[in-house]
Amino acid sequence: MKKITKIFLAVLVVTVLGAAFIAYRPGDASQSCHEYYDEMENPPAAALDWCKAGEYFSWESTLAVNADFEALNIFHVCRGNPANPAILMIHGYPTSSFDYADLVQAFSEDHYVCALYTPGYGFSDKPMDGYDYSIFDDARLVDEYIRDVADLDEFILYTHEKGDSVGWLSRDDMSVREGHAGPASETPGGQVLGKWEYDYAIIPHKGDWKAAQQYAYSFETSLRAIETDLLAGEIPKFGSFINHTPAEFVISSVKETEDGRGWLLRGYNIASETIKLQLKPGRKFTQAAQVNLAEDEISALKLGTDDSLDLPVSGHEIISILFCD
Repeated sequence: MKKITKIFLAVLVVTVLGAAFIAYRPGDASQSCHEYYDEMENPPAAALDWCKAGEYFSWESTLAVNADFEALNIFHVCRGNPANPAILMIHGYPTSSFDYADLVQAFSEDHYVCALYTPGYGFSDKPMDGYDYSIFDDARLVDEYIRDVADLDEFILYTHEKGDSVGWLSRDDMSVREGHAGPASETPGGQVLGKWEYDYAIIPHKGDWKAAQQYAYSFETSLRAIETDLLAGEIPKFGSFINHTPAEFVISSVKETEDGRGWLLRGYNIASETIKLQLKPGRKFTQAAQVNLAEDEISALKLGTDDSLDLPVSGHEIISILFCD
């Protein structure tokens, strides 16, 4: 009984202290990224530079369900000479326009490049308490941004993921164009914010993350077994389609080539440094070649006397190898 009382009191103390801490340390109440970073002693340099490069404009949601919410502060960046050809960049989910920072810097040398954060992302406002986030509302935001803020007449549209739907500028109600820009293909309910469930695994291991990579890969890619009758043949009872070293090379697929001429192996180097890859297929082949994604030959490769294949693979490089007779 005493032990239960002590545990209860400990939980009560932690709860009270937690509530007091939350009351003393309320959530971020800054009205802009400039104000937010001004309060930091050592703000992150890249994010601060991006913040200083942009500014805010006010925008109100067009949805009736959001009528009670005040206008939102929407952050955007425009760089380059407005007289140059324009590029409009719209980010995806769950990222932000900061993904385009390097591209904006590079393209702004000979283009006028604009990027904005849609509501709920990056430096733009993130209303809660029942605010309805909508891709269609974001598309109307982009429409208003093009007309009234960035003042773009013609531009290249560069989008990613959710931005593909927000960049839904092929619809026929755009004020800057009559009719569709192309075939209209509505996807209601596609690429919208929602509830997601994930499975996680905690893998205790020695050394760096590479030591646990194989276990993580096994967790992500479950084993599939197929049972058959006992058949006569030359294949041994035990074996592998392909053996390889080192572990830093991850095989992502082994399949028959599209034209049926042999096996195709594709994989990638998870390490940042170059590795010496050794591959040994489970059956004898007479030829090997490195191919591209279209399975066209890039260069012939020489098989060893034991039918193995040795080749260097650069850091984070993806390669495709063809084995055939």
